[in-house]
Amino acid sequence: MTPVDLDASWRWRGRNLDLYDSNAGARIDAIKGIEKIVQGLAVLANGRATILPITGGKIADQMPWEALERGFVDHALDYHPVRVDGAVMAVPVDRAGPLRVALLVGHEGNDQAFARDQQLALLKNAFSASAQVKTRIVDSNAIATLDLVAVPSDADRRRFFEDADPHVVFYFGHGRAAPAPAVWVGPQNGGWLPLELLAGYAANRNPFPTSWIFIACSIGETPSRDTGPAGPAAFRILAAHGARAMLAMRARIRPQLGQIVAASLIESLSGKIPLELAAAVARKTARRARESGTSTLIDWAAPAVWSTVVGPKPPRSTDIPPQLIAAKLTRVAADDPGIGLGRPDNDVVQTATRWSQARRVRVDVAGTDEPSLAALLAKTTGAIAALTPRPVLFIRLRESGPFALRLAEWAGSMLPALDGLERETVIGRALRQLSIHDLDGLEALLGIPDVALIFSSPPSASDTAAWAILEGAAADATVVLGYASVNQERRPLWTLDRVDTGATMQITQEALGHYPATLALLAVLDGPAKREALAKITGEASTEMAAELTVDMPSGIVLAPGARDIVRAILPEGEIARAHRRAFEARQSVPALIESDDLFAPVRDLAGAGAIELVDFVNALAARFAGDWGAVEWLRLARALEPARDRWDAIDPRVLLQIASTLVERQTLRQAMPWLDAMQADDPLLNATRLSLLSEIAKAEGTPQSQQRMWRYAQEALRRIEEAMAQSPEDPQLRARARDMRSNIARLDLYFNHDAGSARTIFRAVLDELERDDEAAVAPSLVATLRNLAECLFEFEPFRSSGVDRTEARRYLLRAIDVAQRHGLDSLGAEATYSMAKLDEIENDWAAARDHLTKTIELARSAGHAVSQRIAEMRLFRLAVLHENAPFDHALFVARLRKLEFLELHVWAKRYAAQARIWAACELERAGDLSGLKGLLVRNIDSFEPLAQMSSDSDRQLVALSHAGLASAEGGDNPASWTRFRELGWSAAWIEHHNVHDPSAYWRGGL
Repeated sequence: MTPVDLDASWRWRGRNLDLYDSNAGARIDAIKGIEKIVQGLAVLANGRATILPITGGKIADQMPWEALERGFVDHALDYHPVRVDGAVMAVPVDRAGPLRVALLVGHEGNDQAFARDQQLALLKNAFSASAQVKTRIVDSNAIATLDLVAVPSDADRRRFFEDADPHVVFYFGHGRAAPAPAVWVGPQNGGWLPLELLAGYAANRNPFPTSWIFIACSIGETPSRDTGPAGPAAFRILAAHGARAMLAMRARIRPQLGQIVAASLIESLSGKIPLELAAAVARKTARRARESGTSTLIDWAAPAVWSTVVGPKPPRSTDIPPQLIAAKLTRVAADDPGIGLGRPDNDVVQTATRWSQARRVRVDVAGTDEPSLAALLAKTTGAIAALTPRPVLFIRLRESGPFALRLAEWAGSMLPALDGLERETVIGRALRQLSIHDLDGLEALLGIPDVALIFSSPPSASDTAAWAILEGAAADATVVLGYASVNQERRPLWTLDRVDTGATMQITQEALGHYPATLALLAVLDGPAKREALAKITGEASTEMAAELTVDMPSGIVLAPGARDIVRAILPEGEIARAHRRAFEARQSVPALIESDDLFAPVRDLAGAGAIELVDFVNALAARFAGDWGAVEWLRLARALEPARDRWDAIDPRVLLQIASTLVERQTLRQAMPWLDAMQADDPLLNATRLSLLSEIAKAEGTPQSQQRMWRYAQEALRRIEEAMAQSPEDPQLRARARDMRSNIARLDLYFNHDAGSARTIFRAVLDELERDDEAAVAPSLVATLRNLAECLFEFEPFRSSGVDRTEARRYLLRAIDVAQRHGLDSLGAEATYSMAKLDEIENDWAAARDHLTKTIELARSAGHAVSQRIAEMRLFRLAVLHENAPFDHALFVARLRKLEFLELHVWAKRYAAQARIWAACELERAGDLSGLKGLLVRNIDSFEPLAQMSSDSDRQLVALSHAGLASAEGGDNPASWTRFRELGWSAAWIEHHNVHDPSAYWRGGL
């Protein structure tokens, strides 16, 4: 781009335009021909995120270029005027590594609004607490502070710069440009400290700091002269030592506005935005702060940048943190560049804290107009970003229409705000996908680690694909949906909330003074209650209670979470327990004063009340209804009993065992352990079942020690059953349990010892026994046996290479799927369908494999079988890339991988995640992304490192391949990664057994 060189005929007489003067705007408007200049600059700025270098003599330097954007019709234009001093020839290279900052503060002088200690604390806190900083500033030691007043010694100041070795120097205080640039350090320290001397402190054995920022009056003013180089002497002093850029004020500036500029610069620099571009964002932010008040001052334009960069773009890292882009897009959506800067307002802190700790939130925003709603949600989004290190994105959608269409409109409006590098980030690519109605972009956004997405409106009930993505997001993702009416639909597992106002605490406290029992009761209820019923239960006339505290539902009111938290925090535990007792009694009254279809609500009430009758109630409830319960009901009972762990050992052990069995079936194994530990029973059938479950849990841990426990538990379970059968040989329950345990041991022998012949014989014998029983009574055992027998035939030699055996395996799987479907066994059905997909792949039937994997996901989601669901999702993604010509989308892969990684306590999930990383690493290698390859393979090695000695040869293969891939990427005759692999205790024997001596060749061979 050609630099703007102002013709000498454009004269501006006298000293620099004083932007501090309230008449500055009028004086700018009076410049002859200013309209044409502004129009030309707007054309140059339109659609370009590039700098506009300005060169020339005194006339060019005195022109208030930064303030001219006030005349732009479109205030969102990317206008980056940067003053270039032609006398400076050197172009320093940016410093590498994590950002290090030196924060300097001077003497406050006579300005009562400038408290030195406070300003230093504000600056440091802004860096330390900023969510955008944490990806580049390693820790608090990377932020060094120097009080120039308290440290007057030249030697100490020089030592400070040597120790801090900063990339950026940030000064906050008073400054001057003439007669020589200087900063004020107070009368006791000699008054003005020359900038030449300050720069000398930083000129030591370390490279000179690249960027210098002066939040100080007038450092950037240019002394009036007709000859000599243009621009402030301050920049020439710094550039002579090696600085690339300087931001300084071309006029006086008030401390409050300086703080806003500083906060914006801190965020941008921490997000790796060059100073040349960061300055424009800071000016826009300061301008908005001025315009939202009553002031007409244009001192927001005082921050100007001088640089040695004369090209269209300054150097910028491609590693742009998602926090920064999310904040940028949130500000664009809200049309407020100040969102998320500075300390969050107290009125949204509680809401932001609550949402940041939640996973799925439905927010009641009834009666709020769209602009107010957008401002409120954006403000809360900014508060979460300020309070946490999370990337938080506000997605502003129109209220109606297909969700994919609304997302496309939003994404299309956001893309122009991103520059070329930003468009190549995960968020940028996701926006491009969403803009063409591709919901993979939504999944990619939700795959960003620890992300929080705040939507102004939800999908409609018919947007099933969008709901599946939102509800299937990884465990660390937060999704918040604004609802114009929460009565539109019911969504289980979503928290109902309302945005707190600043008066919520006061309103709640006042209400507690009038209606303590009513608020306590609402605080313990999980569902709605009618107002008139509340009055009867508590004796309090609460009809006048503030509506701000509750959310209206069709069948009553519920307490808003903010008010609920306050009530529970203020009221003593005894009052909360009494509220639970009232709730229980109200449910039992005739007619019931609290109506609910939730069978387990009374259990929660008794547990919360610490009631002595809890155990008898639970045992009676299970005795009456358990015959009709499925997995969902048993898990709801478990959640209701969670607060009463100290009472579990008194509950009927059959209840505890069924809860544990349900958790194990869903592969949520660690949650099953406390229930098994609480069991106390003499019944050999119950104890043997408990040992079988412990064996299954041990199997999933994947270590040699856990494998030993697995065998011990399984064999002990069979021994106890056989002893009991010797006493009662005709007992049908004992015979059935013995049959299942023989089948289980055969399964373990198959997968760990690969004895397929013996396993097939046992599975067929067990199947013959099952065929003689009533199908409904043995359906779970029948499905499991059919699947085990099928996998024996198509996964293990000597059968897998036989087409006849594979055909027999398919027949078994078809029957297993049919039995599971007819008896509502979705969890077992998902596993059988997944096995069918694997068989399809062996026979190269990719379309059938896709159909079966899709069905697996559907069944697993219905059953809550997360391990099966996440593995099937990853396998389906891999199939599409390898066999259906789908492109390898790294962001989508990461989104699926992260869901799988949350389940790595289960060794099946751990192993499949490792296999997926190796496959993806191969894809990245083909794309030339060696950095991405290394990241995935190092994660593999770290994942298996805690296991020390691998329990299986397949685990060792995964580790060996990961080291081989790293070695191949390193190249050379003796790569360090392969050396580290050879140092593992088991690797020497493994290398010899598999004849793996060339890591690159082994890596190319793959899994």
